[in-house]
Amino acid sequence: MIEQAIFTSARTEHGDGYQLAACSEGISDADARQLALWGPSHDALLDASPLGRSVNYFVLPSGARCISRTINAGTEYSNRGGSRIYTHFLVMPDEVFGRYGNNPFSIVRAAMAGGALDVPEELPRKLAPLRLPGGAAVFDRPLVERLVGGWGADRFAGILATAIIAPSLGWSACNETEQTVAGVLACLPPACRKEISLTTGLRHSPRRPFRWMAFHYEDGERRRLQRKSEIEFIDLTSHDPFEPARIDGGWAGFVAACLREGDYERLSHGLQDTPAELSLDDLNALGDELLRHARQIPSSKGGSNGSANGSQWRTAPPQRSTSCEASASSRRYHAATSKSEGPAARLKPLAPNAAARLEALDQAVYDAFAGDDDALKRLGALWSSVAVELGIDRQEQLHEQYLRYVLRLWDATRSGSTADPRRAVAALEVIGIITAEQSIAPGPSTGP
Repeated sequence: MIEQAIFTSARTEHGDGYQLAACSEGISDADARQLALWGPSHDALLDASPLGRSVNYFVLPSGARCISRTINAGTEYSNRGGSRIYTHFLVMPDEVFGRYGNNPFSIVRAAMAGGALDVPEELPRKLAPLRLPGGAAVFDRPLVERLVGGWGADRFAGILATAIIAPSLGWSACNETEQTVAGVLACLPPACRKEISLTTGLRHSPRRPFRWMAFHYEDGERRRLQRKSEIEFIDLTSHDPFEPARIDGGWAGFVAACLREGDYERLSHGLQDTPAELSLDDLNALGDELLRHARQIPSSKGGSNGSANGSQWRTAPPQRSTSCEASASSRRYHAATSKSEGPAARLKPLAPNAAARLEALDQAVYDAFAGDDDALKRLGALWSSVAVELGIDRQEQLHEQYLRYVLRLWDATRSGSTADPRRAVAALEVIGIITAEQSIAPGPSTGP
């Protein structure tokens, strides 16, 4: 079971203002006090727009894992101006966290898809524990492929190298912050992810000592903290390469070698085969061992691949397609879609209560088109729920927007008369789900 709590500005029997306004009974008093301490209040989000949000993760005194999402949720009851900051905490034991690859972003996606993080019109006095069905893969390949398509393998691995060794790391706040943080975390072994407390969009506060945190990169607070603390900062708006020394070995060196080759299978196996008790302190030694082992395997491709330290990176005999055409198609797809806006942004005003599910629907379409079989399963359930939520009078617009989106993704893989056939199959499967029922929500009869 997953326990829940809500921290927001409210008028309750306990008082007025920001507080732990609702809580399920399974949360201990000590954990509840910690949730109240870490709960963000007025003006805590770096993005003050209606779409501002943050995904957060930390460990509670009981050892339970806490994943939360913070959003701007309308105006404050006091009408003092500014948005009401609304944080929904999910508190779970290790076994549930492990089912989702120890990945807080997978937890949030699953909770959003099921409507568990929807903002209620009225705050409940009590919350019941919830269950999340299924689980998530250890490695989010579509996300990492997309990021590497934009950053390049060495730049992405350099960010990972810094994230591993920095006692505290500040990320510049930008449109891609959450996706980049999620992608870097996805390239850490599951055991190491548990050590990384993080926030993708909350302002720095001594009450919330996250290991990874976001900043407006040029603000005075960042410069002050840089002078007085051990926080290391990465500007995600810059594409300057990291010095080669950062990725010539260790875990980041192993990841960089996989990414340069496009050998995502080797990276996925490396992540899944790591010890259950692996710590961040031991991670670079493991990376060096994996690099030594990989270079001893005869390459089926031949030639040097120019690893950062000059050694030849040799790949195992491939179990997947390695055609130049498929690789080129993948590069075109990620380059063309890395900044592509999905239909959710245009459809949210029609159904603000379904905003979270629309975002999840965008992601499911994108991931399904990129070859994620689990995303196809999510897509079917999401499509039905969103279609019902929008109502029959808006379903034509829903179909049109998502068909356009799929065609845009499909066009991104084409070059002249050639296209990756795997993408074509994925496109047909997605279109099949979208067009399976032209009207899911029945309307009143208008004639014979």
